[in-house]
Amino acid sequence: MATPPNNEYELKKQMLEDIKTLTKEEHIELFRVIKKHSIEYSENSNGVFFDLTQCTSEIFEKLVQFMELCKTQRKNEELRSNTMESLRSEQLT
Repeated sequence: MATPPNNEYELKKQMLEDIKTLTKEEHIELFRVIKKHSIEYSENSNGVFFDLTQCTSEIFEKLVQFMELCKTQRKNEELRSNTMESLRSEQLT
């Protein structure tokens, strides 16, 4: 198999790092995306494994969109949490 362009390699490398930060629920949803697009995977007691280099550009883009959604939701949750904490501390003073 040909080596992917450097930019694509870096994007996939970053994707692997991002996957490590997912919650259990996000991992499950990622697995649903993998299954939906018939990406080959293996499973054992350590988890589910798939090869990002085997993903088409279209599927990889869907994975990127999913990761962006997860990051956005985390940021929104953090903002809500900070706002709620701020409101609580204002009420106590």
